[in-house]
Amino acid sequence: MSSSDTLHIFYSENFDSSTWKAHKNNPVISDVSLARPAGNFIRNNEGLYRVSQNCANRYGYGFQFSEVLTL
Repeated sequence: MSSSDTLHIFYSENFDSSTWKAHKNNPVISDVSLARPAGNFIRNNEGLYRVSQNCANRYGYGFQFSEVLTL
């Protein structure tokens, strides 16, 4: 596994905290076409979206938007 094929989530009560906790279901994504980030989250009236790179064929092959339904 590499940073291109797994996504791990961490959380904290305070953004500036030095103690972040790993999500109990890490890695939450194990898929080379979805895991690698491709920028900041995007918020609009419709919801919150995460941009990811599709690295299935090669680095930076494509990108997609995934709606965040639960935090």
